[in-house]
Amino acid sequence: MKKREKQPDTTSAREKRPYTRLRFPPEIRRDRPILVGLAQTLATLQKKSGLKKPEYAKTLGISGAAFRMLRSCSANPKLDRLFEMSIRLQIPLCTLCGDDEVRGRLIATDHALKHMALVIGEMTATIGATDADKAKFLGISLLQFYLIRRLEAGPPLLMCEEMAARLGISVWEFLGVDASVPLRTD
Repeated sequence: MKKREKQPDTTSAREKRPYTRLRFPPEIRRDRPILVGLAQTLATLQKKSGLKKPEYAKTLGISGAAFRMLRSCSANPKLDRLFEMSIRLQIPLCTLCGDDEVRGRLIATDHALKHMALVIGEMTATIGATDADKAKFLGISLLQFYLIRRLEAGPPLLMCEEMAARLGISVWEFLGVDASVPLRTD
């Protein structure tokens, strides 16, 4: 078999667009209050249930390894998984993430995605003329921007938290979980 030669990069520096993508290395994840709250809540609920960790993980619909990663704050779970867990536990997502100050409501992922897409649409209307500018402002790729806008993908929790911060609102307002903010799905 012939080895393939690597082609030299012929794009100029001007053509390469700087991109400030949101990255969450493990050392940052362990310090995020939302993940620490999630880990503490899961630990408390698991102890109250009397089940062993692998058995409790199955009741949440996740693997034992995923449960350990959540408990050690080394995971950045996607919204759909978190909403599924909150529905299985019958507690709002904000309560699951340890935020007892927010009066939350139990909603499904599709409502949160619709709400998030509406908030992004409204709040980024004045930021830039193009979708690329809006995505850059939010710190996400253009593909992620389109997937969120078309309700095709739920981003990870820390990405939602960062986008909400860039928009100047809480993550719970951004997702429509905060009961003091009207849930909009029009």
